Amino acid sequence: MPTGVDVFDLKSNLADPQAGANYSLTYWNADTFGNDQFSQATLGGTAIASWYAGVADRIQSGALTAYLFGNIQGVYKLIYITAGSSNVLATGSGTPTAGDVLKLEISGTGLTGKVNGVSNATATDSALASGQAGLFGYGGNGLATLDDWSGDNIGAAPSQVPYQPKYLWSPVMAQ
Repeated sequence: MPTGVDVFDLKSNLADPQAGANYSLTYWNADTFGNDQFSQATLGGTAIASWYAGVADRIQSGALTAYLFGNIQGVYKLIYITAGSSNVLATGSGTPTAGDVLKLEISGTGLTGKVNGVSNATATDSALASGQAGLFGYGGNGLATLDDWSGDNIGAAPSQVPYQPKYLWSPVMAQ
């Protein structure tokens, strides 16, 4: 079940950060993630260069504190955010585009942001040792959206063949 701080709206089956002047974080709270984890989602929207949207790991419950990777006003960045203040750990290459699959993997103190399966930004940081996987955004109103989120522990033995992430959330409305 997703939960968070300054949470997201669901619009047309997409996660859309609520409009405002703060980061939005939402995370899976139905289970506890291991310290080594990943979060993945597909970037969408119509004015991507103007907004923030991406994936988050080690989100702290009830606080605007986490590691983030994604689109920051048209640039891929890997960020540590604490109490709403951000610190850029690494800047990636390329231009964020609707349809890009974003993934943040954290193992120990190593952070890797990937775009379409290719490493885009890496950093080392030890500020957060644990937390939940989820999504982040800033701004909203359908201009930068996320879809097809998945997250799991890194190094977990696959429970299915072919492997499927432990948590998969695609906001689909019941008929």
